[in-house]
Amino acid sequence: MHFDSDPYLVVINGRLQWILDAYTVSDRYPFSEPVIQSPESSTLLKESKIADLVGDHLNYIRNSVKVVVDAYDGMPKFYAVDETDPILNTYRKIFPNLFAPKASIPPEVKAHFRYPQDLFKIQAQMYLAYHMSNPEEFYNQEDLWHFPIQTYEGNQVVMQPYYTIMRLPSAPQAEFVLILPFTPTNKDNMIAWMAARSNGKDYGKLLLYEFPKQKLIYGPRQIELKSIKSRKFLNGSPSGINLGLRSFAATCWSFPSSNPCFTSNPSICGQNRASCLNSNARSWLTTRTLSWQKL
Repeated sequence: MHFDSDPYLVVINGRLQWILDAYTVSDRYPFSEPVIQSPESSTLLKESKIADLVGDHLNYIRNSVKVVVDAYDGMPKFYAVDETDPILNTYRKIFPNLFAPKASIPPEVKAHFRYPQDLFKIQAQMYLAYHMSNPEEFYNQEDLWHFPIQTYEGNQVVMQPYYTIMRLPSAPQAEFVLILPFTPTNKDNMIAWMAARSNGKDYGKLLLYEFPKQKLIYGPRQIELKSIKSRKFLNGSPSGINLGLRSFAATCWSFPSSNPCFTSNPSICGQNRASCLNSNARSWLTTRTLSWQKL
């Protein structure tokens, strides 16, 4: 079994517990394209941990097991969350007492389960091409998507999926989701947006929001450029008083809503990057650019 690169710490019944997402993987699933052969897979494989997980020809992956480890005594508990997985069922025959059944997962533990990042990245990578349902378009690769580019500490980097709490369009209430926008190849406008849900009975469901091609919906990079042009306090405070501070752009976030698309590009003010992280420093966090775009 392989583990997700981002274990997370939670509090359950007053005790600190680590939760790890475990994957069953294979490179022998029939008629399934290996991740490494998907378009622009080199972008994903630049991440060493993803490259180790994908290997040479991985074409099957399932998040079939959640592992809960007590942070004090290190005692692990393995829970089978996908009991239909044939690889996991083989493991359960080999180690009959290792994996607790899904029905035995305590509610207070299950409430902390979240959709894993590495699995989401791999699924998003495959969807760059496999969103095309027209055979001719797919054969000619006419509508390939791309992961957005954004600026981070002065460098152009690929945007990473991020967790947030928000109310999805048509959803009755806010929920915990993992999201990632898409852009067309060689373009910066946003063309679609994928979400993985983590709440209750909706856990594990993926949603895709596609924007009309005839509408220009700004992508993260375009919002960052707008933010740079409109920034009025490069060397001062949000109120315009010069205090010898500098502003630094934070991560650009995009959210679809029931009618508009909302994009935010926060800025952090401080004497330097280190001071922005120092709770004793005089700094501000302000949402510099809010872009509402009706569809």
